[in-house]
Amino acid sequence: GTGAQDQSFDFRLGYDAGGTHSMFGNIERYEAENSGFGAVDPVLPERYRHVRVRPQAHLEEDIRLQARILEQITEAVLLVDSSDGKIIYNNFGAENMFGFSRQELAGKLLAELVVTSTEAAESVPTDLEDVVFRKGVWKGDILIRNRDGGDLWCATTVSAFTHAEHGEVWMVVLNDITQRKQVEQRFRTLVEATPAALIVVDEFGHMNMVNQEAENTFGYNRGELVGQIIEMLLPERYQEEHPSLRAGYNEAPQLRAM
Repeated sequence: GTGAQDQSFDFRLGYDAGGTHSMFGNIERYEAENSGFGAVDPVLPERYRHVRVRPQAHLEEDIRLQARILEQITEAVLLVDSSDGKIIYNNFGAENMFGFSRQELAGKLLAELVVTSTEAAESVPTDLEDVVFRKGVWKGDILIRNRDGGDLWCATTVSAFTHAEHGEVWMVVLNDITQRKQVEQRFRTLVEATPAALIVVDEFGHMNMVNQEAENTFGYNRGELVGQIIEMLLPERYQEEHPSLRAGYNEAPQLRAM
């Protein structure tokens, strides 16, 4: 850390159960002891919303509570030096998720954890650093290799902020979604094996998934279909009316002919 600073904090914690527990305090001096954050407040995932900072605060324990929450949440949280890509802080969630000790993760390049297979590379922009620099945040799925050589799909948020000691850093929050990805893959396999044209459409009418038979039937490749509105496959005389029919189906879903 960089030593104590005069600061005051007032923050609120929101819990997943829907209730909100408010805590207020006044901190005249704060030194981030053994937190790895220096004089910068720990930044928590969005679902643990802590917010407002305002003058005149008391209880040093309030800010320490934030650090304890960061250590106890199940998501992996990494602080990465944006200048060289090395991990400078990791929480217990990262140690537990990836199987590396905190000492092993400290100083490791983030790129060493990321799997660069063709499938995995498609989900991460090649200019990720530029995206984070321009927008301040990136969200997507990343494939991580753990200490035992197993692969984990992680829903990932990368955000940038300025650290008092390390300068520009990335905060990387990862949530293991491997099981969900496996279910999605089994579903995709089933869709592809169906001997009829099959199209998966979201509530707004966008085609999210098509199988090979759909490509064969309609003459489009899936790159031309995915992300487009289902009405593009209908005769022009039905296209204007169909969105209202979709809306009616969304309100009362049931099996029916299209």
